[in-house]
Order: sequence, then structure tokens, then C-alpha cells
Amino acid sequence: RYLGFRVTKFELQPLTKSREKKQPQPPVADDLTGVLAQRAALQQMASLGFNCEFGFAQRHVGAKPMSLFRWSSVPIDKLIEGLEKRFAGLNARDALDVQVSPEGEFVVEDKIYGFRHHTAVFAFQGGVLERVQRNEYVRVGILCNTLLEELRERKKLFVYHDAGASDLAAIRRLVRALHIY
Repeated sequence: RYLGFRVTKFELQPLTKSREKKQPQPPVADDLTGVLAQRAALQQMASLGFNCEFGFAQRHVGAKPMSLFRWSSVPIDKLIEGLEKRFAGLNARDALDVQVSPEGEFVVEDKIYGFRHHTAVFAFQGGVLERVQRNEYVRVGILCNTLLEELRERKKLFVYHDAGASDLAAIRRLVRALHIY
């Protein structure tokens, strides 16, 4: 098998320049030059985790792909294990632990691989633990199946960004795990 690469150019503009000049930000991302091309490119990419940075880049241009790891913390060793096992057990009823963070957001940690993700549901805004648990079991199951299907189809560009924390051996293990699909 060959490892394929697809290069698409997209550009994010820093917010500091407009703040320095005290100019208001455009209210809608569509006002930015080239944002539609950026949105289309980022819509065809899926995060494999480590943190939420890539999800924020997608959000900035209005790309909103449904992705298992878009708002997740996923260490590379746990990601590799999940890929190698095809995320077996992740959709089990007792696989998820839902807690309320100090900020009041419901966060989910799976007991199988140790992935953590945001729910964007807050207790102080009327979130109810039982409802969040039920929704997350359904959501994680669907998104897990979607991820496995996208990996097999090889149509998306998968992104794993850990700011250089992984060594070459771990990256090679990740590539081997992706080649399973």
C-alpha cells in the first residue's frame, strides 16, 4: 500500500491585527476572502485527536464535520490501540464516564481507551446527567462507526497534531495502524 497525501492550501488570519487597529471583526466567516474554499477543505479533514485545536480551526471558517475526535483529547498511544482494535468496546453501555468539569461542562471519558471529549452541554444551562449519558452513548456509537467507514473509504484527510510531542517510532506505529483500513 501507498501512503497518500493531499495538499490543499488554506490560510487562517490572526485576530491580533484587527484588535491592534481596533477594527471590528466581520460578523460572519463568509466575509473573509477565500473562506468558502477554506471551509470546503477543512470539511474534508477529520481530527484524530490529541486536543481540540484543529476543531477550532474548522469552526473559525464554519466547517462543522461530525467527527469522533473533533473535540477530544487523545494521546497517540491510545489512538493507535483504538485503531488496532477497531475501537472494540467503545460502544458498550458502561464504556463512558460522564462527569461535570469545574467549568460546569459535561465531559466524557471512555473507560476502554481513555479518550476525553467535550459535550458542549453545561449543567448551569439546564444539562441533565442522565440525558447527557444517553445522548453520548448514541453519539459515540454513531461517530465511531462513521470514523471506521471514513477510514475504509480513504476519502478524508486525517489530522493528528501533538505539537511535536510524538517521536518517529510512534508516528510510524500510527501510520501502520491506519494502514489496517
